[in-house]
Amino acid sequence: MFKAFSTSSTTLRVAPRRKSPKQLKRELERKVMTPEELLEKAGSTDYLKLKEEHEKISYMRYKKPNQYWLSKLLGVSKPVDYKDGSELIETKKMVRKKLETIHGSVRNVFELESLSGDHLNVGDVVDLSSDFERSGLAVIAKLPDSLADARYTLINQYGEIEFVSRHQTGVRIPNVFPKGWFEHR
Repeated sequence: MFKAFSTSSTTLRVAPRRKSPKQLKRELERKVMTPEELLEKAGSTDYLKLKEEHEKISYMRYKKPNQYWLSKLLGVSKPVDYKDGSELIETKKMVRKKLETIHGSVRNVFELESLSGDHLNVGDVVDLSSDFERSGLAVIAKLPDSLADARYTLINQYGEIEFVSRHQTGVRIPNVFPKGWFEHR
């Protein structure tokens, strides 16, 4: 049998060996396991290790930056217990109260004339939904940095950050949130 090789390199590349039907059958039997077999093989140590890694990543990605933001910008030194739902709700209320004290409160009323402007500003609420079947409200957190990059930075109703262009936005309700809520210090 002739073995393939390449002369484009200083090393020879040999074609992989073919496996016998018995070897293939053994590999297939070894790889396919029932859910019970997988659970038995995994054991509780894998679950505990996975849980520990998840908590570490969650702390680094969400909890630590949030605590930094709360302490540096709002003067809250007590760490938030994210497992206790009531404490999380109290923290949200406290953050809103501090932001309102520092930068002003959310506007619940607006004049009809204010809807006529077409330029977007930080604090405006826009509709991102493409149809009337669903709602897609978001608040503008940052304006584009240059004319070459026309993406607005928005925070949607789920707290996720989105980058959209002006033509992707629908109805605009201006100045709902004070600009100071979105300033970076």
